[in-house]
Amino acid sequence: MTSESVFAMSFAEVYLHYVAKVEKKGRSVGELHEVIEWLTGYVRTGSDSDWVLVD
Repeated sequence: MTSESVFAMSFAEVYLHYVAKVEKKGRSVGELHEVIEWLTGYVRTGSDSDWVLVD
């Protein structure tokens, strides 16, 4: 395993780790999306890879 910094990772890479973690903890992906939207201001527009910033 490399010691790559989370700051050097793309959102898509980090997102997959978060999905695995929330599912492992018994939470839903929908709950993850709510948290991402709240923290970042980005909203999912379609597939999991389509996020846009809401003004």
